[in-house]
Amino acid sequence: MMSDGLLRYMRDGFSGMLKWPLFAWLQPVVPVRLIRAQGLATVVLGCSLDTAPPGTVAKAAACLLPEESVLVHEILLPDLGSEEIGAVVAGEVRSNSPFPPESVLSGWLATAMQDDRLKVRIAMADQGRVATHMKSAEVDHDAEAWVEVAGGVIALDGVGGRVRRRSERTILTVRLLLICLLILQGAALFVVPLWVERDRAIQAIAQLDTLSKASAPAVGARDALNRVNQGLEAMAAVAKDKLDVPGLIETLTHVVPDDASVTRIEVNGRHVKIMGTAANGTGLLDLLSARDEFKEVKATSPISRMGGAKRDSYVIEFDAVLQGGES
Repeated sequence: MMSDGLLRYMRDGFSGMLKWPLFAWLQPVVPVRLIRAQGLATVVLGCSLDTAPPGTVAKAAACLLPEESVLVHEILLPDLGSEEIGAVVAGEVRSNSPFPPESVLSGWLATAMQDDRLKVRIAMADQGRVATHMKSAEVDHDAEAWVEVAGGVIALDGVGGRVRRRSERTILTVRLLLICLLILQGAALFVVPLWVERDRAIQAIAQLDTLSKASAPAVGARDALNRVNQGLEAMAAVAKDKLDVPGLIETLTHVVPDDASVTRIEVNGRHVKIMGTAANGTGLLDLLSARDEFKEVKATSPISRMGGAKRDSYVIEFDAVLQGGES
């Protein structure tokens, strides 16, 4: 539970907030029938001397006490809360009241000054005299006793006022409830579309999950087919790049003359290297270069006869275009 000090602090803060121009419209103003001197009655707005518009119906009553029956005392205080000011006022009343302690009535009004201090006006009156004056004014039993001072009106504590204060609380409560309803309505206008979109997203996710489960076999079959197609394409690429070795040998048999021999053949993809001897190594190189089946024909080492040999030794490389048994 919140402590009494915290509750007083919150109450003082809320009361001070209602005095700000931004929130002044929240301050309840109850029309009051005010009985002035010589029985003159006017309708004022709240605890003030501001005259209400014509036709305003009063909900409470008050009697303005004559100046000669009231003692007004002023003090300067720092910026305190209402509870602290009330405690100081009670001490001032005990010290400065000319009336018996058991019959004194008092009230106060604080006005802010530019130096962040408060000018507090304290009104004191004798309970018997107040009762006599109000009886002569023929006011309601719940009528308040007011004292006019510079800067406003002081309502003496303990004299009526229940109707006005109850009306003020009712009006303030209704206004705060209306504000809360407006805030809730605004929040609903903002939250409801988000909630609807959230439900739609959840439904879409559920539908997607259901569709994924239903289409899982078809998707699996499609993936398997894709893998098979990829394997076939890879095999086709390998077959396309694979050299027809038997065709190569047969072609070399027709191209290489009888006075030449091939002792070694190396095949790396389409690249072919042949080694051997020939009566005319240069002529063999020319024969191979003249064939359309062989491209980039070259001797990787000089064609020569070593140590008085009667035949040329050669190492010839080329790219064969023989493919899949085709020439």
